[in-house]
Amino acid sequence: MKYTIAYLAVLAMAEQDLEDYRKAQEEREAREAAARNQRAHGQVHGNTAGGSR
Repeated sequence: MKYTIAYLAVLAMAEQDLEDYRKAQEEREAREAAARNQRAHGQVHGNTAGGSR
């Protein structure tokens, strides 16, 4: 019985880690998409992503 409880605890932790990882992945993808859109928008107006010098 002890092992079952430990096993369930490990499963619960793994599930939480997976959920955290998915959220972080979604946030990272959203930031990358925003950066891509910003660069593309800047190129339309003749600006570069690095700024003008």
